[in-house]
Amino acid sequence: MVKPTGLSNRERQICQRVRQARERSEPRLSQEEVAVKLGLTKAGYGHYEREAQPFSVDQLFKLSTILRKPISWFLGISSELSEEEDEMLHLWRNAGEYQRKVVRAILKEVSDK
Repeated sequence: MVKPTGLSNRERQICQRVRQARERSEPRLSQEEVAVKLGLTKAGYGHYEREAQPFSVDQLFKLSTILRKPISWFLGISSELSEEEDEMLHLWRNAGEYQRKVVRAILKEVSDK
């Protein structure tokens, strides 16, 4: 059953993409786990996924980190990168210097073989 909301088509699409990202996350996160990370109750977070209210820009930035997706993905903005490349770029940008050194070393090691 589709409930009419005051959200625009774009806002509904963002809510749907957030739900999709959460359901496909590895490990899969529950609504309650995401809600806690956003400082919301499970019921409060559920309103967003059910398209009852739009996510704020601040929430989208937090969700980007929590769900490991670039904000552009939630907004439906396509790039020339594949979804996997987008995810890798997002992870790289959020990695610390030590993590980046480890990734570089691994890539150098496997590229030499």
